[in-house]
Amino acid sequence: MKSRQYYELVQRYEQEAKTQPKKFHRRLRRQLWLGYGYIFFVLLVSVLLVGGLGWWAWSQPHFVTFLLFAVVALYTLQSVGQLFTPLDPMSGARLTADQYPILFKEIDSLREQMDIPAISDVVLTHEMNAGAGEYRSWFFFGEKRRFLGIGLPLFKTLTADEMRSVIAHEIAHLARGHSQLTATLWHLRTSWFKLLSSGGIWWSLFARYYGYYLEAMAAVLSREYEFEADRIAFESVGRKATISGQLWIELLSHFSEFRFQQWLDAKSDQSSPPDNAVSELLNRLEQTPDQAQSLPLLRRALAAETSIHETHPSRKDRIVRAGFPTGDSLQKMADDAWDVIQNRPPADAAEHFLRSNYDSLVQQLNEIWKKDSELMWSEIHLSHQQHSAELEALDKEIAATEAPASEFQMERRCNLVANINGADSGHEAFQELLVSHPNNPAALFYCGNYAYYQTIEPELAESYFLKAMEADPRYESAISAQMVEICRELEKPEDANQWQEHSFSAADTVEESLAERSFVHQKDKFLPAELTEEQRELIVSQLSADKRVERIWAARKEVEYYSEKPVFVFGIEVTYRSFAYYHDHYFDKILAELLEHTRFPHDFFVLHLHGEGKVFRKKFKKLGQDTSCIFSKT
Repeated sequence: MKSRQYYELVQRYEQEAKTQPKKFHRRLRRQLWLGYGYIFFVLLVSVLLVGGLGWWAWSQPHFVTFLLFAVVALYTLQSVGQLFTPLDPMSGARLTADQYPILFKEIDSLREQMDIPAISDVVLTHEMNAGAGEYRSWFFFGEKRRFLGIGLPLFKTLTADEMRSVIAHEIAHLARGHSQLTATLWHLRTSWFKLLSSGGIWWSLFARYYGYYLEAMAAVLSREYEFEADRIAFESVGRKATISGQLWIELLSHFSEFRFQQWLDAKSDQSSPPDNAVSELLNRLEQTPDQAQSLPLLRRALAAETSIHETHPSRKDRIVRAGFPTGDSLQKMADDAWDVIQNRPPADAAEHFLRSNYDSLVQQLNEIWKKDSELMWSEIHLSHQQHSAELEALDKEIAATEAPASEFQMERRCNLVANINGADSGHEAFQELLVSHPNNPAALFYCGNYAYYQTIEPELAESYFLKAMEADPRYESAISAQMVEICRELEKPEDANQWQEHSFSAADTVEESLAERSFVHQKDKFLPAELTEEQRELIVSQLSADKRVERIWAARKEVEYYSEKPVFVFGIEVTYRSFAYYHDHYFDKILAELLEHTRFPHDFFVLHLHGEGKVFRKKFKKLGQDTSCIFSKT
């Protein structure tokens, strides 16, 4: 489905949910039944096939029949297992009424007011967020349990009334049955994702039709539920606390996340997660931004519109429903929002609800965060080591040559610096790159993102993005989406609409381009490579460094999209070992070793011209050996 088609589909469902809610919910139920029905149908056919193959293997025992039975049976068991994905409460510290009587008294009061049974689990998390849900102990069966999760950072930053609004919002989801249906949607989407990842054409073909419709309905349903839960929270707690709490969360989330990420980046050279991550996050929440820092971000939050890809409405849509005034300029609205924040009482939710247990909770969440982050951190640390080693090797490579570093080498170095040392260091490195290469698209795009997300300078971000898109049209899709947000923030609605229209075609073009650049097929048309002398020397020096390489061929793949950015194809012939037991393994190993050390500033493929690759050898030779063979030992 094309981008515009999906956009129109979401809009149609959104309109239907507003004007004909019963019809929309009937359509959603049919879609859920269709999803589960198709899964059970395929599994039923698979079970019958297993039974038939089992009978065949029993009546005519043979290695082949037994192998077929084993393969199909194993696949069917794996598929059945996808349906039994448990929905457990979120990770965190379990709270009890004995330890926190005031908090549980508030929860019970709101729960009784909304007429729902007891909540099984109240969980304290390290996130600046809250959530509620339902789950059963086994698939759709077993005891139904409800859980409520609240982030400790919210207690740290909100007043007691604002925290009541957050709790009321989450309990409203449980009271209206939102959590039950969203849990079903979550389970179905998770099952489909796992089934698709396990392979099978019967899953992928149906998913092309089914997935878009389910995703569109899920997005519309989630936003509808958020507005309904907000309305119930207004009635239970009041609008003033809801508006001030949401604005304060929006503001602090941005600054605390940025500061916390900087701290994590500085720790990524450690082999294990830090012991005090939650403590550091809470410390950064105490560094509240001033008016000069806050107004640009509040202006941005009030300019944002709900995206078709988001499950939650924009912050502006939610506070407007609560009664925040609109109709003025964005700057006036931002000033009003700052006045709301300035006039709110100091944060006291932690003192009111958690009392003397606060310090022990922080320590407990530090330990939980560390345990939950072990796997993620090992990947972060490994990536840090690999990038550091690559940066060291690159610096040695640059120092070993008398000529100055090439644009490609400098761009690689900037990316490595950003990955190792974080956004600020990356920005400094890319700014230096722009001094010598002012039209480098990667540097322009990075600096545009930095200006937009970190320093909150939309005009500067706009200038970077436009230059990046002019330098490389392949950035069109990402930049178009950004430009929609920038134009809204700069109060240029007509330009925002034009960029929105452009983003649809740009997204589809990029998707098609990525598809044709992701592989080389024997039916592809090859054109003369037309390499510059610098390009030829670079690729020959890298591929011929392996002594087993006998000959190197070069060509271009004919592409429909972004033909001004060529896709190069290099073929290698290597020393043939007739005594090699498994020839394909031998050649694939050489190819993997070559690709690991190959750096080229363009899209490219390297093929070995052995076995099926002989077809590509003929394609290279048709271009003329004098032009397509760029290296030969003989």
